Amino acid sequence: DSGDDNTEPDTPSEPTGEPLGEGWTLTSVGDATASASMSATGGVTLTANGKFESSAQKFGYVWRKVSGDFTATVRLEGYESKKDGNQSAACLMLNVNPEASGTSMLYVTSGATMSEFYSHYRFAEGNSAKKSGGACVAGALLRLERVGDKVTALFSTNDGASWTEIKSGEIAGMPDEVCLGVAVSSGSNSDSATATFGALELT
Repeated sequence: DSGDDNTEPDTPSEPTGEPLGEGWTLTSVGDATASASMSATGGVTLTANGKFESSAQKFGYVWRKVSGDFTATVRLEGYESKKDGNQSAACLMLNVNPEASGTSMLYVTSGATMSEFYSHYRFAEGNSAKKSGGACVAGALLRLERVGDKVTALFSTNDGASWTEIKSGEIAGMPDEVCLGVAVSSGSNSDSATATFGALELT
């Protein structure tokens, strides 16, 4: 894992994108081609292309603003991609500022590729890392917990009876209000991947 430093993140600019209603926005990060639909129960189907790399990120992101400490949980109901690897994933994502790019984008994910759970994260500008968390199971729950500047990524394969921590760390000086939602990348700039998520539960 990469080391963290004490550099505080810049004040985020207002992210842009397509309003989806109920406070949700679809943003095509890094010029990805993305589309999304929301069900009557709050679930999201998100399709996007792009590679999620350490130095450049290209993905679709359906997000809303969230303030203060929280526990966010979402069910990954399905994910289909022609590529398998950490550049192709379906994630629950906290993002300080989706308008940032490259090594300036600060984020934490609880996600899955076609074959494994993982957390991809950047706690400070310039560093980035990925940590695996075991074989992926269809219908698994993804979770992010925020307490102050600390964020913890977890998953559950038994409907929340128990949780496995993938990664925990701090984004120094993280603003009270951040962007939280679901993200999809395909591992390809030409082919797209599609993920279906249940409704986001926030406590």
